[in-house]
Amino acid sequence: MPHVEATASVPLDARTAFDIANGLGAMRVAWDPTLDRRFLVRGATELAPGAVVFAREPGGRRFLLEVETWFPGVASSARMIKGPVYLREYGEGWRFHADEGGTTRATFKLSFKAASPVAAETIGAALRPPFEELAEARVEAFARACRDERLVDAVRRGERSPESLHSEVSEHEAR
Repeated sequence: MPHVEATASVPLDARTAFDIANGLGAMRVAWDPTLDRRFLVRGATELAPGAVVFAREPGGRRFLLEVETWFPGVASSARMIKGPVYLREYGEGWRFHADEGGTTRATFKLSFKAASPVAAETIGAALRPPFEELAEARVEAFARACRDERLVDAVRRGERSPESLHSEVSEHEAR
C-alpha cells in the first residue's frame, strides 16, 4: 500500500509530543491547519484501541478513523472505517523517538489505497502529491505547536477541549 511520511525534531519529551500530536477538539484544530474538526464519536470517551474519531479537513474530506495502536509516548495509529469513496483503505499514525538532549523525533505517516479496481495505480499516483503535502503541512504545524508554551503547558496539565467528545456524527456530516 502506498505511503508518505514526514518527520520533525521537537524540543519536548516524547509523551508531551505524543499528547499534542493526538489532540482533539479546539486544542487540535488550533494548531493543525489540515483539520477543521476532530473529536471522539460512537460513545468513545478517550483515545484508545477501538475508539472512533471523526476528522474533517478544510476541503471537506471526512473520515471516521478507528484507533488501532495506542502506546503513549511511542506510537499511535488509526485506520479508516468510513471516508471518501475514492479510497479503499486509509490509515495514519505517529511514531516518537526520544533523542539525547531532551528532543523528540516525531514521524507522521499515512497509507492509502485507491478504490478503483481499474486504474488504482494511476489514481494512487495522483493521490500521492496531495497526501505528501498534507503530511508535510501537518508535521510543520505540529513542530510549531511544540514551541507554543501556552499549548505545551495546557497539554502537560491534562486540559481537554470540551468539544473533544461528541455523541454521534450526523449522516450528513459523516459523508
